[in-house]
Amino acid sequence: MLELRIISPQENGFVQEIKWNNEELKTAIVKKMDYKGLVFTEETIADGKKDRADLNKLRGAIDNERKRIKKMCMEPYNKFEKEVKEVLGLVDEQISAIDVQIKEVEQIKREEKRKTVQELFESIGFQKFVTLEMIWDEKWLNASVSLSKVENQMKETMYRIGEDVGTIIRLPEFSFEAMEVYKKTLNLSQ
Repeated sequence: MLELRIISPQENGFVQEIKWNNEELKTAIVKKMDYKGLVFTEETIADGKKDRADLNKLRGAIDNERKRIKKMCMEPYNKFEKEVKEVLGLVDEQISAIDVQIKEVEQIKREEKRKTVQELFESIGFQKFVTLEMIWDEKWLNASVSLSKVENQMKETMYRIGEDVGTIIRLPEFSFEAMEVYKKTLNLSQ
């Protein structure tokens, strides 16, 4: 049996943690740079602009380093993902080839069953105006539906049609017209 085996890295070989001086940076930022309550004046605005530029530079450096580390961590995964997709593509090709053949075999079986159902219909002895298409049930072609079940359903339908015809014939008036409509629809209420 084919199976995927991860050779390298093993579970403990993956990066478990990226260690860096985050606590040190957080402490320094909180202690040294508390601008929340500070009000700038015309004399201190230049210092504020310089501090903001320094903080933007620090922020950019930290974010660039995050992106660099992420790229390093993702490189092996991205290569792995590409290779996995290639293998999945090969598997999918094989599945498709099998599916085509299975569908062909199933279609042949369905056509054979359709012929058998047609022969069964002809052997039951429906009234002349009833065609197989009028009583057809697509489920009859399913492999799970036995021919005996199809035969029972056909016979039930034939008996119902016989009863309906008897009802129509007993109508006091318009029985001919009613019979003509029934022959087209097999619907007694119409």
